[in-house]
Amino acid sequence: MATFTVSLSQASTQTVSVDVISADGTATAAADYVAIPLTTLTFNPSEISKTVDVNLIDDALPEGDETFTLTLSNVVNGVLGTAVGTGTIADNEASPCGEPTYDTATEQAVFVWKDCTNGSWQARMTAGGVFVAYDGSVIADQAFTSVTGFSLETGDPTQIAYALTMAASGQDGFDFSFPSNANVCFGVDTPDGIPVYVGAARTPVTAPFDLATLGACSNLPTTIDINDISVAEDDAGGVAAFTVSLSQVSSQTISVDVASSDGSATAPADYTAVPLTTLTFNPGETSKTVNVSLVDDALAEGDETFTLTLSNAVNGVLGTATGTATITDDEASPCGAPTYDSSTEQAVFVWKDCGTDNWYARISAGGAPWGPYTGTVVADQAFTSVTGFSIEASDILDYTTDPTQVSYTLNVGGAGQDGFDFSFPANANVCFSLDSPSGVPVYVGASRTPVTSSFDLATLGVCSN
Repeated sequence: MATFTVSLSQASTQTVSVDVISADGTATAAADYVAIPLTTLTFNPSEISKTVDVNLIDDALPEGDETFTLTLSNVVNGVLGTAVGTGTIADNEASPCGEPTYDTATEQAVFVWKDCTNGSWQARMTAGGVFVAYDGSVIADQAFTSVTGFSLETGDPTQIAYALTMAASGQDGFDFSFPSNANVCFGVDTPDGIPVYVGAARTPVTAPFDLATLGACSNLPTTIDINDISVAEDDAGGVAAFTVSLSQVSSQTISVDVASSDGSATAPADYTAVPLTTLTFNPGETSKTVNVSLVDDALAEGDETFTLTLSNAVNGVLGTATGTATITDDEASPCGAPTYDSSTEQAVFVWKDCGTDNWYARISAGGAPWGPYTGTVVADQAFTSVTGFSIEASDILDYTTDPTQVSYTLNVGGAGQDGFDFSFPANANVCFSLDSPSGVPVYVGASRTPVTSSFDLATLGVCSN
């Protein structure tokens, strides 16, 4: 209870009266205190003081100190002196108000605070002397009114998704505000175990936390997420099974659209496309499975990916809106440069940079006497690029006579190595051949898969087409 005293400067022989009424400041009636309607105080002759008791409401919100006023008016048989009294309610919860003091060079942490004069919030992540990446989200049940210092990833006005990297004594962050009656949840997904502090007092909290109570999040919209998966190309079920899940049970019917998109895996060669489809969650349901059929081909492609993307959520908000499926290839992979010793290994090494689709061929002498290595690379379409590697005057690398064929005669010996780099259209059929010397092993990819001296670059098997 807040008790105000209304006093007269002296005893009077007359009856004195004055009206009193409360008014909101940062504290508001019904939420923080019980309002005093316009009320008349009457001082009988010789009375010099009256008390006005205002009932306070002890809520669970960390609001910081708040104020309201009691104002005098309409005095009879007296004059007004100090006509306004201010009641300051000292908050008994941990306060988010005020910027904390911290050292970005030594403290690795998340600091969140509120400017309680204007209602805006600030978040800062510090490196504390090491390289660190922070990921997380801030989710509200109403659209944010302002956000600065970040990029929206989902386009959802009720969610801030952040991915911030820093090192040494760096700090990144963002400022944000939202309607005063919004429910807002602040989350830090990674790194695990990082401390989170709120307000000038650096109150430790556990993420995710409710910005109003600093406790566990509640009263928030249902978040819809999709997971990442990895599945073998020759999986017995022949499907990539994504899970679309809700963050909580809802009493409403929730729906969301889903559709697939090519990555390095393409439909229909690697999987069966999912057209724009609506998933419906009836009240009480919290997960749905989306099965995507895979195509088990005979191509040595390396691991490939495609995505399933959520959109158009109804009665929910999007969380993780994109799920990535990684199809692990069941054929030997040509991807990646192998490790070898040109002074001791006599062999031909062929590999693909699966990020750029460029191919590389290297002939390693392995200490053998100098001699020519001859062969061809033949395609059913023109090569898009051919570049020699360590080509000397005695070497022949011909790719101009016939734009669909690379003919090579490379003289290599001792610890030397020669070779060439090449690329071709994605849908071309290409055959690599080592004609001589016979018996020299040919290896493909980082795993050094042995192949025959004439092989198809797509299947690593016998050349065809």
